[in-house]
Amino acid sequence: MVSVPYGSYYFYSAPNTAMPEISAAIISHNEENHIVRTLAALKGAVDEIVVVLNQDTNEQTEHICRSHGARVFRNPFVGYGQQKQFATACAMHNLILSIDADEAPDDVLINELNAIRKGLLTADAYSVGIKNFYCGKWMRFGGINSSKRIRLFNRNKGSWDNPPVHEKIIMHNGATIFHLKGNILHIAYESREEHLRKLKDMQGLVQKSMLVNLFGLCC
Repeated sequence: MVSVPYGSYYFYSAPNTAMPEISAAIISHNEENHIVRTLAALKGAVDEIVVVLNQDTNEQTEHICRSHGARVFRNPFVGYGQQKQFATACAMHNLILSIDADEAPDDVLINELNAIRKGLLTADAYSVGIKNFYCGKWMRFGGINSSKRIRLFNRNKGSWDNPPVHEKIIMHNGATIFHLKGNILHIAYESREEHLRKLKDMQGLVQKSMLVNLFGLCC
């Protein structure tokens, strides 16, 4: 296995195989209450699971990941886009399923992932629907489940952008994108208190980014 440079990271160059192989890439902090569900759902649907933890993530989360066969890395957290790109670079395969530690594929998506691994579906990237679970209920209205997001992509044809929050995958010009019927199930917030806490954390990241940009302009 040979690594090749990609910006400030290194990609593992995936071996040539007859069938596509998928690496699931997860970034996580202290998610011991959710990540077991994610890892269990991915078993048999992907060929590898990579988990990138923040430097201060507790040992319980790391132990859970390793016990489920994941390859685990630690990396200082600067922003979501950078951390997800780092996870992408750590993967052994070029086809990357980006999924969060509080998410899991539904049965339809699992079947589609296996179809892709068998070569029955072919594209440079695949978008999916996101179904959100909020305060004990599945969200059905308000537009929260209406968006299509690229979550499975060939890392040679696209990459993560670099805002502190609300990151997305940017595909190269000419890349083919196919929308899958399956969904990612997201436990968005189990309580209003958790929602407010995460909003505060994201606000802090945005403010930090603004200060860094201002400092750069002033210098």
